[in-house]
Amino acid sequence: MKQDNDTPQKKILCPDICIIGAGAAGLTIAAGAAAFGQNVVLVEKGAMGGDCLNYGCVPSKAMLAVAHIVAECKRGDQLGVHASAVQVEYEAVHAHIQSAIAQIAPHDSQERFEKLGVMVLREAAYFRTPTQLMAGDVTIKAKRFVIATGSSPSIPAIKGLEEQPYLTNETIFSLNQCPAHLIIIGGGVIALELGQAQRRLGAELTIIEAKEPLANFEQDLKQPLMEQLESEGVVILTGHSVTGISKCLDDNDEHVGVRVHAQSAQGEMRSIKGSHLLVAAGRKPAIHGLELEAAGIALNGGAIAVDHRFRTTNSRVYALGDVNGISQFTHSAGAQASMLLRHLLFSLPISHHKMLVPQVVYTDPPLAKAGLSLQEARQKYKKDCKQLQTSFSKCDRAVASGKTNGFLRLIVNKRGQLLGAQAVGENAGELIGLLSKSIARKEKLSSLLAYTFPYPSWNEIIAKTAIDFYRDYPSKTWVRWLVRVLRFLR
Repeated sequence: MKQDNDTPQKKILCPDICIIGAGAAGLTIAAGAAAFGQNVVLVEKGAMGGDCLNYGCVPSKAMLAVAHIVAECKRGDQLGVHASAVQVEYEAVHAHIQSAIAQIAPHDSQERFEKLGVMVLREAAYFRTPTQLMAGDVTIKAKRFVIATGSSPSIPAIKGLEEQPYLTNETIFSLNQCPAHLIIIGGGVIALELGQAQRRLGAELTIIEAKEPLANFEQDLKQPLMEQLESEGVVILTGHSVTGISKCLDDNDEHVGVRVHAQSAQGEMRSIKGSHLLVAAGRKPAIHGLELEAAGIALNGGAIAVDHRFRTTNSRVYALGDVNGISQFTHSAGAQASMLLRHLLFSLPISHHKMLVPQVVYTDPPLAKAGLSLQEARQKYKKDCKQLQTSFSKCDRAVASGKTNGFLRLIVNKRGQLLGAQAVGENAGELIGLLSKSIARKEKLSSLLAYTFPYPSWNEIIAKTAIDFYRDYPSKTWVRWLVRVLRFLR
């Protein structure tokens, strides 16, 4: 890598690519570019692996796995298995979460990337000019810069919040004792996933949401989840705005918890006392301290503005992942990075507008969707669209497993092209993962029916749903005429 040394105190690096942020997007770019012989500098001020490894996907799914086991033990009564009372050792749960992080961490480690040929600088970065980035005492003059700094918890302006201890997704996994009563502000994915897990591990749970939980999911799709949460004793205050937060004191004026004051849409006031408070009110792009103005980089709604190629208003600089506001998912960040690599290395045309990003909520039951909803499809293709829906009760594997609560829904146009898919129920995410390929390739349902799904499997419900599109074909005049002609010709 080319280096210019003005003085012993100053170092100047001139790599092909400089990446800010060692999360999903940044690491994908770094590994791919280095593999093709590019000189790469990776700057990261925090932990390698980013939010996903340290505070997001990995620890949350490790916690959810334990919570799932607890729930399955309790569900055994329905299947004739009567287990003794389930005892959760929360310290062991905490150890499992940290162990999961530790086992995956070497893949994202500084040592691994240095072996790949990437120069890793563990410093905070900021732009000094449109062509220069500072990382500690190092000046970086790269041909191309990639900002992949992710996002951070958005903390709402609530009276009294800053005076009270509260948790976010970045701190909740440090708990080694189960909260007695966890109050969550927010009703999004993080709130429901972590909330249900904590409830199953022994905490009382109250969720306060200003609008409605999972607002970007259709009501009937999330209804089975809402019913499940209610059956588990979760209290969800929908349409309640938090007006203030205060501390709870015991008789000796010792701090023993937190009190959250909320107001309903009808003006009714509520006061909820809890032992712990989790703020899960959305996320914001992590751009603080980057000095984007010095680089001539504009924002759009708080995120870095990019064109269809992820290029910012500075032609040297690209922005990937949560920081560009396109979609806040780890798999989306990785996909964006893969697209940008093709453009940076081979000058291939790319457009994020063509990306299909499936969404999964890993609750129990899980929710998943990809592509267009029926309403969106009808807006795009007028009224020449319909939905096909099959209950999990029609899937033999679901019946055998005793998990028939849910359904699969396919959105198709009049030609049978798959435009979207939605699912709620066991393995919903895996079903959507398979269907995403067909949606992205603009395949017809006939392509799905060409597969032979193993029996009995959850995937069988895909074929059961797809075949409904052709259910009335035997009664169509032209089909019956064709059959008669072909019969005559034989």
